[in-house]
Amino acid sequence: MKIFQTLIVSLITAFIISQSRINAQAQGDYFYRNFTAQDMKASDWIQSIAQDSRGIIYAGNNLGTVMEYDGSRWRTISATNGPIRSLKADDSGRIYVGSFGDFGYLEPDKKGALQYRSLVDKVPDEQRDFSDVWSIDFHGRDVYFRSVERLFRLRDGQIKTFTNPYGWFGNLIVMDDEMYVTLDYKGIILKLNGDSLEKFFESKEFASVAFGASARYTKNQKLVGSWGGGLFIFSPQNNGKPGKKVLERLSTPQAQSNKNLIRAAEVYLVEPGLYAARTNDGITVFDSTGAEIVWLNTSNGLNSSLIETVFSDKNQVLWIGTERGITRVDISSPMSTWFSISENTGTVWGIISYKNSIYFWGINGIFQLKNKQAVKIHEQTYGLVEFQEPADPSKTHLLAINSNSLVEIRNNQLYKL
Repeated sequence: MKIFQTLIVSLITAFIISQSRINAQAQGDYFYRNFTAQDMKASDWIQSIAQDSRGIIYAGNNLGTVMEYDGSRWRTISATNGPIRSLKADDSGRIYVGSFGDFGYLEPDKKGALQYRSLVDKVPDEQRDFSDVWSIDFHGRDVYFRSVERLFRLRDGQIKTFTNPYGWFGNLIVMDDEMYVTLDYKGIILKLNGDSLEKFFESKEFASVAFGASARYTKNQKLVGSWGGGLFIFSPQNNGKPGKKVLERLSTPQAQSNKNLIRAAEVYLVEPGLYAARTNDGITVFDSTGAEIVWLNTSNGLNSSLIETVFSDKNQVLWIGTERGITRVDISSPMSTWFSISENTGTVWGIISYKNSIYFWGINGIFQLKNKQAVKIHEQTYGLVEFQEPADPSKTHLLAINSNSLVEIRNNQLYKL
């Protein structure tokens, strides 16, 4: 072991290099920020979230108020008399609004402040018997507002109403210049053909399923969440083809190991190949194979387990609306945090990865990270470095050094050299 005492230059070099070798598998918690009623100056039961072309965030609450956030402050816009169930921005940045028995959009007044403009006055009186407008989608230049009773289309300033003889409208799926409409608990999918909705697909296999929000999967496929069935791949090009399925569960080995996918009610695209799906008590963030990247819940930052909506902004930051406000989660950041470190260790001076474990040192001694908790190894303060034996670089040692001594850490014990 005398070799360690004669290679101080090698140690210094190794120390510098080791600081860039932190194990990428040691994932901490993402950076969160929670917005409450006090922050937003309005009710914090958030039902919907959107972002305009300028990057402004909009959130709708249960009392008919839309909150506008510019990154530093919130402004309230009184919109409807019911909960704001849906918000959606078009390519120009206009924000469309869906509420209970009402829908419309935000437009600036003479002073440039946004105000709500209802479109219900364009709906015939006998067609105004609808409840919540749960979703808004675009198909070409048309805007569609979906309630469970009726589907409304805005085209060139005029409203057309669609009904169907089969039951409640489910979610809208727009892809390949086509629009499909799922029907809750019917196993039926309709397709828009001009001014008509025609039956496209029917299977008793899905008669107990209500389909939720969908997200692009491949060029010709979408991932679709559901209440009662989990996560499905929707492939409309397979309709009528023997041996092919229009709807099939995402069943890769990675998806099967992600037990939260079976509860994926709605799925959202974060960035190509990365998705977020909400369940009844959290959000699973997963890749295109279904492998879970992280499970977001109240134990690692969410302000509530009752999740109403999820939105991914232009920077792939998640905005999660709950009955206790909004949680903003930066899941695309290469940095993460372990909340227990500053509480238990004092100031941290350095960090190193060694044999798939994270070690760090600071004012209160040397620590190892285990299950996101700081476990103290020694009271004294040392700097840590991984040393490779010159004769055989595959043989490595975790060394601790201070102004008085050089020691090796083995099995979380210190041995003098």
